Amino acid sequence: MVEDTVTVAVQVNGKLRATLDPPRGVDQDAARSAALGDDRVKRFVDGAQIKKVIYVPDKLLNLVVAGK
Repeated sequence: MVEDTVTVAVQVNGKLRATLDPPRGVDQDAARSAALGDDRVKRFVDGAQIKKVIYVPDKLLNLVVAGK
């Protein structure tokens, strides 16, 4: 039996900030939008420029940001 949702770890500069439970197979843009809408992630990203997005499907989203 395969689950319909997965748990995706959301990191900001390599540090775990939140986890999301999106549907299996969610693409990078949808995962990024969901992460940026989460208050736990938003406070670390607001006012900072996102330099790089590392996405491992159904596992990890890491946002690399540069200074606030």
